[in-house]
Amino acid sequence: VHQEPICKSSPFFKAALGRNWAEKQDGIVRLPTHSAKTFQVYNQWLYRRWIYPPATGDWPCLVDAYLLGEYLQDMNFTDTIMDTMLTLLGRVSLEAYKDIQKIYNNTKYGSPLRRLVVDLTVWRKGHIAWASEEMTQWPTEFVQSMALGLSKRIEYSETMRHFRDPTNNGISSCRYHCHGEE
Repeated sequence: VHQEPICKSSPFFKAALGRNWAEKQDGIVRLPTHSAKTFQVYNQWLYRRWIYPPATGDWPCLVDAYLLGEYLQDMNFTDTIMDTMLTLLGRVSLEAYKDIQKIYNNTKYGSPLRRLVVDLTVWRKGHIAWASEEMTQWPTEFVQSMALGLSKRIEYSETMRHFRDPTNNGISSCRYHCHGEE
């Protein structure tokens, strides 16, 4: 990977390669918690600004790519991954709740990816998923967010008949972007 485009896109790489760190000396930045497959998705995007097709149908790969984007602090990449995820919602059978532990272990409070998995669980999963044995293993913070989301869903359904599922493709993806809902 060429230094100029990666440093321009990622504050993490700009810091790692721009200071007197060992990475600057040898030009190698190791990412031990991220796979080569995940970095390949990032590398393709870095040069082409689109997500390589095999990744577009692979939800776990997209989750890993999003987590890499957050780690690299590349918000344009995470927004592109999020748009790809939202596009998939109507085309593939998603079991996003299977990645909840991984997502919560690797993101901070307020992460758009956290918001998406909460909304998917609240709006697209039935009560059977909420009462499943897996729920006992979900992070407390996720369960609290899900409970709040369910209460809002009930409130909206009673007071705002026009309110729709926020994960619906017809609704702006800004809710799930790093720049917020503007």
